[in-house]
Amino acid sequence: MRLSIDVRLDYGITGDADVLLQIEAAAMADQTIESESLTLWSDSPIRAVRGEDGIGQRCWSRGHGRFTAEYKVIVAVNRERVQLELYPATPPRMLDGELTPYLMPSRYCPSDRFEGFVAREFGGLEGGPLAAALTEWVYQSLDYRCGSSSGGDDRARYVRVALGGVSGLFASARVARASGRDPGAVRVGLCAGRRSA
Repeated sequence: MRLSIDVRLDYGITGDADVLLQIEAAAMADQTIESESLTLWSDSPIRAVRGEDGIGQRCWSRGHGRFTAEYKVIVAVNRERVQLELYPATPPRMLDGELTPYLMPSRYCPSDRFEGFVAREFGGLEGGPLAAALTEWVYQSLDYRCGSSSGGDDRARYVRVALGGVSGLFASARVARASGRDPGAVRVGLCAGRRSA
């Protein structure tokens, strides 16, 4: 599968601010960057740093007034489907340390706000079957639409009302409640989600 991504970010910054750009696709064994360009309209230099968990890169810059970034990429994705339903549940105490942060809600993935919904919709499922059901629900029920969510604190509520949103919401719905009831499903869901989203 080939993906073409073309994004333009345009911000107004009062005063001076450090800006961290986390928009670049990651080159991986099963994901090849065919062409890519990042253009910044800024008087400050760019400093590239390694991405979280060593995946991809982020870019630091400095913004003042208007800060504009344009990113274009064509990515070839060649990965096999992960059969989530085959994975058993994993007790939290058995998880590796690097997986523990993925159990917790974050600013960009407020998974705890979906706990009641996930308990009602997917009660009785655990492990890989829960991760597979969450993933299928997200793909069948949500639209991935640019501009459909604000990125503010209301994203979890908004996605339930509008059934639309962007990547953080996809991750939120897939992780919700599984973190409290079955971290094994979170581990499987996130590993598959991060590589397939």
